[in-house]
Amino acid sequence: MLRLAVACLVVADGRPTAARTLLRVDDFRTELPLSVASSTLLQPPADGYSQLVDREELTVKKGDAMAFCGVLGFGMLAFYAVQQGLIPELRTRTWRLLSGTGSLFITVLLFMAMKKSWKLRAGASTQESRLYADIFSCVRFLILLFGVPALLRWRDNAALRILGTHLIGFAGADAFADVLRRDPFALHAGYYLLGVISMVLLLLCLLFTCKKLRGAWQEYDESKERQEHEATGFIIGFLISMFVRFAITGSLPGSKKAGGIRLTHLIWMMAVTGTSMKLYVMTSFLSAKVNAAERSVWFQRSLKIGKESCAMTMAWMIFYFVQWFFWHIYAVDLTVEAGKYSTALSVAVTLSGLVMLTLLVATFVAQKLGRSTLSLTELDNVFSLQTAFAWEMAFYAVSVSGVTSGIEDATAKALSGVMWIVFLLFLVVPPWYLHMVPKVAEENKSPQDEKADAEAKASPESKSEAEAKAPAAGAAAVPPAPTPAASAAAAAAPAAPTPAPAPAAPDVKPPAAE
Repeated sequence: MLRLAVACLVVADGRPTAARTLLRVDDFRTELPLSVASSTLLQPPADGYSQLVDREELTVKKGDAMAFCGVLGFGMLAFYAVQQGLIPELRTRTWRLLSGTGSLFITVLLFMAMKKSWKLRAGASTQESRLYADIFSCVRFLILLFGVPALLRWRDNAALRILGTHLIGFAGADAFADVLRRDPFALHAGYYLLGVISMVLLLLCLLFTCKKLRGAWQEYDESKERQEHEATGFIIGFLISMFVRFAITGSLPGSKKAGGIRLTHLIWMMAVTGTSMKLYVMTSFLSAKVNAAERSVWFQRSLKIGKESCAMTMAWMIFYFVQWFFWHIYAVDLTVEAGKYSTALSVAVTLSGLVMLTLLVATFVAQKLGRSTLSLTELDNVFSLQTAFAWEMAFYAVSVSGVTSGIEDATAKALSGVMWIVFLLFLVVPPWYLHMVPKVAEENKSPQDEKADAEAKASPESKSEAEAKAPAAGAAAVPPAPTPAASAAAAAAPAAPTPAPAPAAPDVKPPAAE
């Protein structure tokens, strides 16, 4: 009946008869007046639209709850860890975690401010401006690589050393990533792998040149070279993580071609993350078993750089796996702004909880076994990267991107972003420098080692004082040697008679007590 009615309408309208069999009800519905079609057909139903609004509001509430619980929980755990006195090693590691987190947080904000300042300076993004930006990134990395170790060499403080590590590492990662975004590296994952290998070789050559200029390439001093090795591991780990994400998704991370995260991507990322964790355990075991002191200088450096690279690769893989997991849960394409905020806050809370739980369990187990984890400085860098990057992305998404998203003018938007970043720096830098930096211990020693060193330092002083006092006492007890005249007079004088023994005293008993 419906087809018959449609056919009648078509005939009445004067259309050809051949079109009767091809006409459908959907086609007839599109022939309605424009006012009816636009108000009824092109908009979602009222119940569907309300469900979308409710889902958006629920996502925002989840993000707010995550932010409140995460900041409060992480702050309480950190406060308990630094105030308790039962496990001194836990207190030391927590101060290192807080200091490293603040250091990397400050570093990322500084580089974000420089990028937005460059946008204000260059204006619209063109091919020429991007080329100048890449050149500036490379020059900045070279200046930091050769200048920061020389500037911080006279400051014997672990917190400032970690800050230098993050400055060099982040500058190198940013510079090499900008180079690898160009063709032909960005065309295929295989080309990108060749680019990563080339950048790693170039980085090692720059590191050798830096040591050659300082004249320290023939001798190995871990305390002086630790900063450069940690920065090298930071850069290599980031480049490997970029290649892994490129190979899994098929598109360069951060490009406009990047799509959503599927379940197969999560499975592959989980496998790569587990492999990176196994590699770090193997390199740590090899470093503990091999007596590196008897090896060559370059073997010791290679072992340290390999260990740092495996640790930072593991750190980047864990970070991106957690991020992809929440991307897959909240919004596949991240088209909803509320999904971005909730994802960033959920990643920050989850990684902070994992870091604190791992720190507590590892320290407690090490204390029960009579071991110390303070020598594993790679874990400090891993934990700092997890918490710092996660919270930086969360604060940036909420305070900077969230506030400036409604600004249409590009210049005003970039200027507002710079102002918010400077405000965040004013909130973070003073407590980090005034309160966290003095609390960080430079030496990676356990309390037993520190006690033994204190006793060793005190024992030579007490021994030297005893040796200084002994000759003076001996000189006072021994009489002076007689002169020759006194010896001759003593020989000529008659011998003195031997006195008779005194009579024994009578045995008088004390009176009995009344």
